[in-house]
Amino acid sequence: MKSNPDQLKGKVPPILTPTKYPQGEMSGESDYDDGLSDVARTHAAIAREKPEPGIAGTAKDPKLGYAAFPLWFVILNAVAIFWAGAYLFLFSGAFRSDVYSDRAGTPGLFFADSGTGAAGAGEAAAEDPVKLGEAFYKLNCATCHQPTGQGASGAYPPLVNSEWVLGSEKRLAGILLNGVHGPITVHGTKASYSGLMQAWGPLLSDKQIAYILTYVRQAWGNSAPPITPDQIAAARAEFGSRDSWTEEELLQIPEDATLEGGAQ
Repeated sequence: MKSNPDQLKGKVPPILTPTKYPQGEMSGESDYDDGLSDVARTHAAIAREKPEPGIAGTAKDPKLGYAAFPLWFVILNAVAIFWAGAYLFLFSGAFRSDVYSDRAGTPGLFFADSGTGAAGAGEAAAEDPVKLGEAFYKLNCATCHQPTGQGASGAYPPLVNSEWVLGSEKRLAGILLNGVHGPITVHGTKASYSGLMQAWGPLLSDKQIAYILTYVRQAWGNSAPPITPDQIAAARAEFGSRDSWTEEELLQIPEDATLEGGAQ
C-alpha cells in the first residue's frame, strides 16, 4: 500500500527528515547527504581525527602514510641475516652430502681463533693434516680433479703419480697460490688442458693450502713429504700476487728448491 505524503505530514521525526524537506515533509525522493544525527556526526569526527593504527613505538611517516620501522629493528634484522649467511657459508660444505667439514665438530672455529691457551694448543695438536686436507680438497678441488685425483681428460690434469705433485714442493706451492694456465706436461706427455687452474692464494689460508697439498701428496698411492703452513707462508711472501704460471715459468724454479719451515 502506497503512503500518501499528506498523511505523513508533521508526523515524521525531524531527525529522519532529509534537509531537502525542512518542514518534515516526505516524498518519494531521497536525499541523505546530511541525514545524520549529532551523535553520528560526533563519532565520524572522532574517527577522522584518531591516528591510524601502527606498530607500538614507531612514528608514522607522513609521506608514506604508514608507520615506519624503528632503526634498531632494521639493524637487528640486518645483523641476523648477515649472521645466517655467514653460518651457511662456513658450515654448508657447498651443500654437498659427501663433503666433510672440520667445523662440524669444532663450532668454535666459527668465531675468531685466538690460537692461545691450553684449549687452543689441544685443538692444534688434535688436527690431522691429511684428514683436514681431504675435507678441503673435496670442497675446493674435487670438482675439477675428481675425488679420485684422476682429473678430466683434456681439461684438468691428474694428480695421481703426477710429477708436479710428487716433485718440487716450491713449484707445487706456486701452482696453488697463483694458478697455472696453458699446456702442461703430465706423466711425460705434453697435453693442452683447457681448464684454467685458478689462484687459490687469495681464497684459502696458508694452513688450508698446506693441508690440501699434504693430502694430495699422500693420497691415491702417492708418497711424498707433507707441506707445512710455514712453507706456504714462505712461498706466499716470495711469489706475492703475481699472475698465473706457465709450465715454462714453473720449470725455471729448480727441482731441488726448498721452502723454509719444512717438517723436521
